[in-house]
Amino acid sequence: MKELIKSLLPRSVLRAYLIRRGQRFGILRKETEGLLDTEIYEELHRRVLSGVEGPILEIGTASGTAPIAMALALKSRKSPHKIFTVDRFVGGTRAQYGSVEDNIGRFRSFAKKWNVDRWIDLHVMEVDQTMVQSLIERILPNQLSGLILDADGSIHRDLFLFNRVLSKDTFIFIDDYHPDLTPKHQKTYVLVNYLSEQKYIEFTDTGHNSIFAKINVEKSVDSIVYEQAEELVAGFPEI
Repeated sequence: MKELIKSLLPRSVLRAYLIRRGQRFGILRKETEGLLDTEIYEELHRRVLSGVEGPILEIGTASGTAPIAMALALKSRKSPHKIFTVDRFVGGTRAQYGSVEDNIGRFRSFAKKWNVDRWIDLHVMEVDQTMVQSLIERILPNQLSGLILDADGSIHRDLFLFNRVLSKDTFIFIDDYHPDLTPKHQKTYVLVNYLSEQKYIEFTDTGHNSIFAKINVEKSVDSIVYEQAEELVAGFPEI
């Protein structure tokens, strides 16, 4: 009977009903074709909702499921801060949806549909020194409350470049942590384990081929650590 009633309801009414019943992250994942488990989006939302107040940086926007989930938390907090999200929108799963412009339009339509576009600041560019300096100037004097890494597996690069805006309270989320699923997973696995073994980062939670971590404020990822990490992954293909 419940399924019959659901089938008779207009889609917009059913969507609103399911969201009220606590299924919004499953709906969000389905509508945006998110690649992570629903539980991950729920946890990202929870951490932003209950953690320290501050901006968030994401490297690897894709369809925007993660930044939308976190922006919903910023919206609930009536936060003045934003999520800065960076992507080239080239290659990988992005190619399935067309050109760079197609991917941008797709992302913006999702953010607008979930009414969180004012809390998300999209940057379509490479992760390089010019981009980093521009973003850091916008983040300071704040420190990041969260850093989401889900791009090309170059974890050491991102921790090195954004070291100035990380604190002991910054939660770090790293996806694609697995020893052999894909070259990107392997690269991430090698780098994360190296940084953990050398006590530059500390795991706080793991699961679904991803980890949550925090930095060790007494040991920063400097240029020397960066070069050592580069040597570890020198044989990996460019992603």
